[in-house]
Amino acid sequence: AIMLADGLQGTHLYILYEGYGYTVASLYCLGFVSGAFTSPFIGPIVDHKVGRRNAALIYCILEVIINILEQYSYISGLILSRVVGGM
Repeated sequence: AIMLADGLQGTHLYILYEGYGYTVASLYCLGFVSGAFTSPFIGPIVDHKVGRRNAALIYCILEVIINILEQYSYISGLILSRVVGGM
């Protein structure tokens, strides 16, 4: 349910980034590239060290932080939110 909610906010993010005057495609791409590079490492760490329950809790906390960062039009905060969101 949490990941579904994250996916549903795509149209909101498109309008938000466009309203800030930034290139929407590059910010979206940054999230996907971040996921492509970190997923081979994050998956085994979650499975063997963190645990799925703790990883789900960390995901929820990070999602709150990401959504807070996206409320401000600073490019550094938006980049950080997309990189962390891609993980």
